[in-house]
Amino acid sequence: MKFNEDSRVKIPSILHLMRLGYKYLSLKDSNVTRDESTNIFTDIFHQSIKRINPLLSDTEVKQQFNDVSLCLENEDLGKAFYEKMLAGVVSMPSNIFANTGTNVSILFIDKENTEDVVLIDASNLGETVKEGKNQKTVLTHTEEDQIISTFNHKEVLDDFSVVVSYEDIKAKNYSLSAGQYFEVKIEYVDITQEEFTNKINKFDSTLTQLFSESHQLELDIQNNLKGLKYE
Repeated sequence: MKFNEDSRVKIPSILHLMRLGYKYLSLKDSNVTRDESTNIFTDIFHQSIKRINPLLSDTEVKQQFNDVSLCLENEDLGKAFYEKMLAGVVSMPSNIFANTGTNVSILFIDKENTEDVVLIDASNLGETVKEGKNQKTVLTHTEEDQIISTFNHKEVLDDFSVVVSYEDIKAKNYSLSAGQYFEVKIEYVDITQEEFTNKINKFDSTLTQLFSESHQLELDIQNNLKGLKYE
């Protein structure tokens, strides 16, 4: 087998995605309808939109496609699309699927969402269980309820969830990781003058010892260097 991008990257990636349940579509397949200007598979787009909202007519679905196409024409990597429809993102724990340790984030798309976006970091939740030869992370019912409640009520919880505007997302270069928006907290501990003096004296004593050891090491290296002879 040749070792190139196809054999080392593309094919393994395709196989991995197929194991996760994705279907491979070849561009050479005559039954595949693709819009070349946007790389959107129009039939799949139509079916997916109708599945999300079966009340939409074919004309309305086509209008949705046209709206998305106009956004993508700006060559903004789909940023305008997410600005219009992103309602929230939940970052899940690793190994939430037994056959992959890849971190998974769930994006919630809601056309009616005109408010801020809720970002949830659930990566530290879950319990590790054995499933066959694999280890899998399973969320407890309490943790599931916590995620659902936080998302629906758009709650802000320390180191768990944050509510941001589209402008905030833009300022973070469109990062959808909740951790990027958490407030950095610095804890201050009150100490007495005596405690402060003792800490400084300890640091000074430690540094003095390290400097002394460093100087002795320098002398040892110089002496060893002088002892080297050509043979």
